[in-house]
Amino acid sequence: MAHEELFKEIVELIKRQDVDGVRDILAKNKQIQELPKLVDEEGNTLFHHLIKSGNLSLMRASEAYERGFAASYPIRNKEGKTPYQCVADIKDAEFKESAARAFGPTWKQAHILNQFIVYLKIQHQLKPKEYKQEDITAIIDALDEGHCNGLSIIWLVSWLNNEENKYYELFSDIIYWDGSIEHLSEELKSKFEVAISLTRMYQMDRQILSHEKNKGLNQNWR
Repeated sequence: MAHEELFKEIVELIKRQDVDGVRDILAKNKQIQELPKLVDEEGNTLFHHLIKSGNLSLMRASEAYERGFAASYPIRNKEGKTPYQCVADIKDAEFKESAARAFGPTWKQAHILNQFIVYLKIQHQLKPKEYKQEDITAIIDALDEGHCNGLSIIWLVSWLNNEENKYYELFSDIIYWDGSIEHLSEELKSKFEVAISLTRMYQMDRQILSHEKNKGLNQNWR
């Protein structure tokens, strides 16, 4: 089944509130990396549809897709809304509270890595010669695969040196950035550069570290 057809089938299951159907089809197709990035004619990802369903059982069923939907977080539909921003449209108070707690700005690694991805894409748009597409793609592919050892080691080094405050100072603005160019200040850009450089430097995956496409970007981050 083509990925687009699979996407449409899952959307229909969500619209029918078929909890078991959503769980089963996501579990069977958990190896498909592209699912979180596919959109319908209105620009909605699967995660947009899950949020809009207002159904906590469907949200729990979506956990069967083990890759997770972090790649959907920065995608805006034609209304200009990310999946998280659609939470405000839900009337069910319990769902709204649970969704806000689970998918809002967080110190979880997945959210931090996703902020990195949004930043890199913006920089490529603004400075395509400095942030080349092949370099950006290599970094994003690495982050999409969930290679988060670098973040863990940054925290560990900070903790061992009794400098946890420096970790919070570096990452707090990154975490709470709204993903807009308007709020991407020069100070915040500097924090992103340092944070991404450190994350990659401490990355323990040798295959990622030795990726030839990543070499050029190191010079831009010094």
